[in-house]
Amino acid sequence: MSLPLIRRGSVDSTNAAALQTITTEGQALPFLIIATEQRHGRGRGGNHWHSPAGNFYGTFAVAANRPAALMAQVSFVAALALAKVLEGWDLQVTVKWPNDVLVNDAKISGILLEKHGSILLVGLGLNVASHPDLEGYAATSLAALGLQVRPDEIAEVLAGSFWSIYQGWLCDGFAPVRQQWLARAKGLGQPIAVRLAGQGARHGLFHGLGPEGALQLRGDAGIEEYHAGEVYFHATCH
Repeated sequence: MSLPLIRRGSVDSTNAAALQTITTEGQALPFLIIATEQRHGRGRGGNHWHSPAGNFYGTFAVAANRPAALMAQVSFVAALALAKVLEGWDLQVTVKWPNDVLVNDAKISGILLEKHGSILLVGLGLNVASHPDLEGYAATSLAALGLQVRPDEIAEVLAGSFWSIYQGWLCDGFAPVRQQWLARAKGLGQPIAVRLAGQGARHGLFHGLGPEGALQLRGDAGIEEYHAGEVYFHATCH
C-alpha cells in the first residue's frame, strides 16, 4: 500500500495537526501529514524547532501496536528512511543517536516521537531551503548543499522509504534496522560524552546500540547502556 498524504498550510506543528486530523476528522491510520510551515514547531526535550516556509515538515501517524520501549525504535526507522532518501542524491549521510540525521557532519534533520494512547506520531523536519544557526552544532540544508528540491517532492519519496522500512520492522524486528543504522552511525568506536539530565556527563567509547536501541558506552567499568541523553563527540560535553 502507499501512505495517504494530507497537505496543510501553516500549522502549530505537524504532530498536533496529525492528532487533530485523527480526533476531529476521523482520519484512519496510517498516513503522512505535511505542512508549509510550523508556528510552534518542537524538537526533542521541548526545544523550539525553527520552522520557516520552504523546509519540510511532516508527521507519520501509525498505530502504536507494540510496547512503548519498542515503539521508540521507530525513531531509528525514520532516521534510516531519510538517510536512504538523501543518499539517493549522492550526499554523505551519517546518523547521530538518538534521532538526528547529518550531512557532511552537519545537522539537516530532527525527529520527534510522541505517543498518544494507541497512536504514534513520528514528526520529521528537514532543512530544505534554509537552516538555523545552532549554538554548538553545525547545521546545513539541501539548498546550501546545492540541491533544489521542493518539500512536496520529498514527501512522496520519503513516504515510500519510511513505509517500506517500517513494514520490515514490524515483520522482522529491530535487528535489520539496527544493523543499517550502525553502518551510518557517526562516531562509532570513537570517544564520546553522553550528557544525562541532572546527572552530568559520562565519557567513553561509542560501542554501539543495544538490542532495543539503547546507546552503548564502553568505559573503565565495561559497557553501560543509556536510553536517553545528549551525545557529544570528541569527548566534550558542556
